[in-house]
Amino acid sequence: MIMNAILILVIIIITIYSFITTNKRINKPIDTLIKEIKDLSLIDDEVSQRLQKIDSDEITKMSHYFNEMMFDELTKAFNRKSGLSKLSSLLRYNNREKIDLSLCFIDINGLKDVNDILGHEAGDELIISSVECIKSSIRSEDFIIRMGGDEFLIVFNGIGVDYAEKAWDRINNKYQEINNSENRPYIISVSHGIVEHDKTQDSEIDTLIKIADNRMYEEKRYIKNDLKIKVIR
Repeated sequence: MIMNAILILVIIIITIYSFITTNKRINKPIDTLIKEIKDLSLIDDEVSQRLQKIDSDEITKMSHYFNEMMFDELTKAFNRKSGLSKLSSLLRYNNREKIDLSLCFIDINGLKDVNDILGHEAGDELIISSVECIKSSIRSEDFIIRMGGDEFLIVFNGIGVDYAEKAWDRINNKYQEINNSENRPYIISVSHGIVEHDKTQDSEIDTLIKIADNRMYEEKRYIKNDLKIKVIR
């Protein structure tokens, strides 16, 4: 009975921990995981000692399970279901506290061409590189959701559209650095659209995403039709 109770507690702890560390995976050595959770004051010394006595294989299985349930396997961003659930909770809190929030809907340009011409390995590299540039440029309170395929949603918590656009400029500069310094057979080109949540009204998530999506497609059309940028070199 005691061991079952401890296992249930571990599941709850890992769930909480995985939402707090938005840009990190939770499949870490158990002693490291326990130390970090203790630092968050979620467990005490007695509980942590009991947790360390549990079969490490059980902890590994649970960690893998929660990773699969919450994170996209390729990019380690939140998957659509868990990410939108997190965003929904955040939006409710920000509405109560009148805190700014901006959403940036992005689409990786030319991914289909890269997959078709250069192969899916190159396509995966393009996706991972695009997301890693974002991860290294946003703050710990921000997070990324893979909406599906080549589409992602960046959640900028606590900032309006002006600061979100500046954050996007930093991300885009990293794309250009890769394009200029690495001899890849493709370039990284990403379209984006940003919407700011109006704190004075309870906006629906779907409405905000639709606005950001429409703005992203305006930029995508401009890149394709006016700038005529080709992703394959």
